[in-house]
Amino acid sequence: MLETEFKFFRENYHILLERYSNKYVVIKGKKVIGTYDTHSDAFTESIRTHVLGTFLIKYISEKSGMKFARRRRFSILEYFRLPGLRN
Repeated sequence: MLETEFKFFRENYHILLERYSNKYVVIKGKKVIGTYDTHSDAFTESIRTHVLGTFLIKYISEKSGMKFARRRRFSILEYFRLPGLRN
């Protein structure tokens, strides 16, 4: 899910940084469909015209580009730490 959007973000990171530095961009497919100052604005506006789960919101900055190599995946249970459930 959102593989195309993540791939577009990674492959075009430097171009996105030049054009949209310190902004939240909304990516759908291989296209930037919106830019916003806050994540809240990006989400609120995008959800009005697109189905949740069909677009990617990313913050564009020098630091966001450094995260590619250190990305770690988490289970949803790690976020909630439900009592009585084992990892």
